[in-house]
Formats: sequence, structure tokens, C-alpha cells
Amino acid sequence: SREKEVETSKKQEIIVELKKLMEGKIASLMFKHDLARVVQMILKFGKREHKNFIVEELKPHVQELAKSKYSKFTVNCMLKHTTPEQRNDIFKILSGNFKKLTMHANSVSV
Repeated sequence: SREKEVETSKKQEIIVELKKLMEGKIASLMFKHDLARVVQMILKFGKREHKNFIVEELKPHVQELAKSKYSKFTVNCMLKHTTPEQRNDIFKILSGNFKKLTMHANSVSV
């Protein structure tokens, strides 16, 4: 069903269950369209602890994700729905290879 049709309490239950299933595997799952959308949903609707979990798992892979056809949207979502400190960390990671990222077709939009 659509995300707007699901009650907030049900969303939180689903997010907790997804977190358990994805622990340690998020980076490898991010290159698939449907799973990238699931992570974006967690970033948008999850509690602070869930967002922190996602960001910490994906931080080492931000450059790769920014170049991917599907996960570049997750990087944008991370920048939009995280704390200022986490955003600064992501920007630092991305700025190290700014030239390479601007030359890449997918990462230009990040």
C-alpha cells in the first residue's frame, strides 16, 4: 500500500523489522531500485535512532552510492533528513573527490 495510507505506528513497526533484516547488509542492498526506496522511506519516516543507523552504515560508501543510478537519491535523502553534523560528515566525504563526482553522469545531481 501507499506510504500515506499506513498508520504511523504500523510504519514504526515495519521500520524496526526492516532494520533487523538489513543490519550489516545495507551497502550491498543499495544498488537495487526497490531496496534503495525502502532505505529512503526509513530516512524519511524513521526515528532518529533508525536514521543514525542508516547513516552510519552507509557513510563509508557514500561516494559509491552517489555514482549509482538508484542510490544517488538515497544520498540526497540522507542530506535532507539527517542532523547537521551528519550532513557535514557526508559533505566532507563527498568533497574529497568532488572533481571525480562532477564528471560522473549519475553523481552530478547529488
